[in-house]
Amino acid sequence: MRVAGRFPTPRALARLDRDALKSGADVSALRSRVDALTEQFPFQAWLPDSMVAITPVSAYLHAAAMVKAGIYLLLRFSPVFSGVSAWTVLLVTAGLVTAVFGAVAALRRYDLKELLSYSTMSQLGLLTAMIGVGTPAALSAAVLPTIAHALFKSALFMGVGVIDHSAHTRDLRELARMNPRMPVTATLMVLAAASMAGIPLLLGFVSNESMLAAFLEAPGPAWAPWLLTATAASASVFTVAYSARLVLGALGGRNGTVVREAPVSFWAAPASGALAGLVLGLVPFLLQGLVSAGASAAAGSTVEKNLAVWHGPVPELFVSLAMLAAGAALVLARRRVHAVLAPRAFPFSALDGVDRAVAGDLLLFGFVGLIALFGVRVANEYTFDIVLVATLVGFLSALSLARALTRGKR
Repeated sequence: MRVAGRFPTPRALARLDRDALKSGADVSALRSRVDALTEQFPFQAWLPDSMVAITPVSAYLHAAAMVKAGIYLLLRFSPVFSGVSAWTVLLVTAGLVTAVFGAVAALRRYDLKELLSYSTMSQLGLLTAMIGVGTPAALSAAVLPTIAHALFKSALFMGVGVIDHSAHTRDLRELARMNPRMPVTATLMVLAAASMAGIPLLLGFVSNESMLAAFLEAPGPAWAPWLLTATAASASVFTVAYSARLVLGALGGRNGTVVREAPVSFWAAPASGALAGLVLGLVPFLLQGLVSAGASAAAGSTVEKNLAVWHGPVPELFVSLAMLAAGAALVLARRRVHAVLAPRAFPFSALDGVDRAVAGDLLLFGFVGLIALFGVRVANEYTFDIVLVATLVGFLSALSLARALTRGKR
């Protein structure tokens, strides 16, 4: 879908014949969707394992270009697929499953960068679901969290790098036996983590309210908005919990080796992201033009987004407060929560399973994919939505797991 070496504009995409798209271009459409969902369940294994990179690279991968490339692609193609139910089902289902899975998995991590990696997976899941909803409010709600996420996640990754440099570890169990005296780094980490958790007066709170409002207004059956909102709020409850785990675990130690503050050259970069999240959270209207332009490009029509700290006693506000209260309860009961979610040893890793699948099962994947696409021609659209989601999620997950288990024993 390139013309003269350039991607077509959203308005040009919106003029494409949807009937032709649903028939003759089904293969290329599905390929675009699957490629864009490489960081979503069940293709999410590479994202946490990429945290082995040095801190600046991790910040770049998890807060900026690498993971946002899929989000950008989904937004670019939204004008075309917004009326295709398979697009909505795939994105909303994969996104919300990923959001909950990533949030729970983050609570089970001891490595600070690995915790942040799973948090990225979770937050990208919410963005993907937002794009799947496809309304102008949802698309603008996807653009704003993209900005908020870039700010607080880059600050957190760089902050973890500062801690790793000063303490020579980023393992929560080892940091608990240290006495960090890093007031500047601690302040920046608290600001960025609070924005990630959606605490009021920070940009993360404004973006969370935008997402909740879009979920509450999602089209479809009467029960759909409430189900989507409840699932997204559940993921956000765990977000509050792992945000607290990050800060308390990294900087809450009071005994042992004293860890001193790093030079200003180390924390200047994370300071920019953390402070920007605070300033823009207080005056979010500064982003109205940028968010409206992004949402308009994604929708293929003009979208005006009104950003403010206070919109009155609206439903999304009460959902946010309930979410924060539930998250705070998990923080207070964190010892019991961590005991329940303590990592168990498995004989394989997710990345190993994907590597084995890529090494030996690509032909099988392609064969099953062709069968599934052939089914599009003989099945009605509603049946195809269900079969496609069930086939992609169930088959690929089960096959990767089975291959990893059987080959790992040889």
